[in-house]
Amino acid sequence: MKKLKYLICMAVCLGLSLTFVACGKTKNPSNPPANNNVNTLNLSYMENLMVDTNQIAALGINLGEQETDDAEEPNEPEQPIQKYFLYQTSVNYENGSVEYDAGSIQKVTFKKNTSITTDVYDGDGNLIDSSKIISQDELDAQINRVLVTKNYTYMQFVIPVKESGDYSYSTPDGIKTEHLEIRPNALTFDENGISSFDKEHYYSSPLSQSFVIDNATGYIYRIEGINIYSIKNDLVVYGADGNYYRISLGENHELIFKDILPNKEVYIKDMCFDQQGYIYVVNSKIEQIDDENKIVYTKKDLIVSEDNRIFTFKNWLGGARIEKEIECGIEKEKDPNLTIWGVKQLYGNSYDEAYIVGCINGREVYQPDRNNDYIVYHLVKENYDIKTNAYWFDKETLLYWDSDTSMLGYYTLDYENLTETTLTPSSFTPIEVLEKYSGTYKKQIGENQITLKNVYKFVDATSTKYYQLVKENGEITLKLVENKVYEDNIYVLQPINK
Repeated sequence: MKKLKYLICMAVCLGLSLTFVACGKTKNPSNPPANNNVNTLNLSYMENLMVDTNQIAALGINLGEQETDDAEEPNEPEQPIQKYFLYQTSVNYENGSVEYDAGSIQKVTFKKNTSITTDVYDGDGNLIDSSKIISQDELDAQINRVLVTKNYTYMQFVIPVKESGDYSYSTPDGIKTEHLEIRPNALTFDENGISSFDKEHYYSSPLSQSFVIDNATGYIYRIEGINIYSIKNDLVVYGADGNYYRISLGENHELIFKDILPNKEVYIKDMCFDQQGYIYVVNSKIEQIDDENKIVYTKKDLIVSEDNRIFTFKNWLGGARIEKEIECGIEKEKDPNLTIWGVKQLYGNSYDEAYIVGCINGREVYQPDRNNDYIVYHLVKENYDIKTNAYWFDKETLLYWDSDTSMLGYYTLDYENLTETTLTPSSFTPIEVLEKYSGTYKKQIGENQITLKNVYKFVDATSTKYYQLVKENGEITLKLVENKVYEDNIYVLQPINK
């Protein structure tokens, strides 16, 4: 296996020939002159092209060198021209993977969309027939952002310039200026291989063109009229105008962005999404269900599980008590044997988000670092040392780190035989003597970083090793993610009086 130094894969399974975007040909794309005068972006024929593959498993962006045609301009000195390229792989890597087999990563190329029967021409007026393969080296544009969600792929192309800044271009009304934010060489990615840079600022302008691709049909849509400030998830985007918009497809495959709450006298506190595709808008004024647009406006305090199930809850003995599940805005009968995990309390509640983390057979599971009497109500009793040094790894496993001995251990709950148990340090299966890593660990991959969770470190005289906790076959183990080795400083002196 080889280490991928710069490309961060964003894993997404697309079972189709993904219709793509493209732009005009240039003979010698280059960085702009000192006065920053540039040509506008030409993407006039992009809707007639598609990606030249049907087995894309992941997409990523990397900085590379542009290949030029020396035969066209033999007198120009050879100099490498760099711009960002879109890369693809057919290998199903884990999200945020930084390892790959040699040869599995390649630049995305384009061809004429097989559903187009009319003639298609490039920016220079050349016919693009079904056998023509168009490389990104031929395009007078570079990929700047890409984000793949379950249903859609967002992409932004910009003029091929190196740095962020103000760029001027000519119009019939005179010279105009536009500010471009160009992808930096160094980004921080989460464990899913996604950076905040790729989740924001999709719009179209003379120097930047953004598109949405429907993964199910392959249809592409130019983002016009709306300026997307950030992408929340598959259903909702946040506009630069301060409004939230629901994304949907019309009967004729048109892509629709509809304002979720047109009445601006009502303030949106928070938002969540259930398994049926309903959007829950938490606010202080409205109780209403819009079944046509699948929007639920509610004033209730809500809890969301990791599998997007919605529940109401209420105060109980100074804490929270999960009440009823809601489906499509309608409350169901209370389930006395409810078991859920990974719940998050929404904005506006008086409780810490990390307070309640789940429910096992109708009994709430609490975080151990709160000032409550139980880690798991009526299930696992705690003492003070455990309460301040333990946390949940998953719904079956409680981790404990002894700050005095630096011993790391884990405790597994037996769901079949749940009894009230008082935990002590000896209740935990030891893993290793390690130092708890404070803060978020970021693994350096070339100029980029990957954010990792549950990282501990071991320090000795000559090295520092970083380990990530992983679960294999029901046991918590340590996976080495970095080994820093420090060289000895040795000075050899020769005696004067030999």
